[in-house]
Amino acid sequence: MEASREISSDVNSSTKKAIRAGESAINERMHDLQDRAKDAYSTVQERARDAYSELQVRAREAADTSEEFVKEHPFTTVLGAAAVGFFAGILINRNRH
Repeated sequence: MEASREISSDVNSSTKKAIRAGESAINERMHDLQDRAKDAYSTVQERARDAYSELQVRAREAADTSEEFVKEHPFTTVLGAAAVGFFAGILINRNRH
């Protein structure tokens, strides 16, 4: 009878140790995954900031280029805008009938 109690106690003790080891391994893996997720988030955030900055620079350059073109070619710009408006009007009017 004493031997079966010892065996039962050893099994319980071994089971508890295995559970703790499993929990420890799971916690380690979870922390590793959290660290990786934080690093990935930081990388994505940094890339988004860089892309936004690049977009701002390109938008400023496009606006400056457009402004220069309009100043250098005002007559062509007005004629172009009128032509676009004329054709847009035709297309819109065509869709109504």
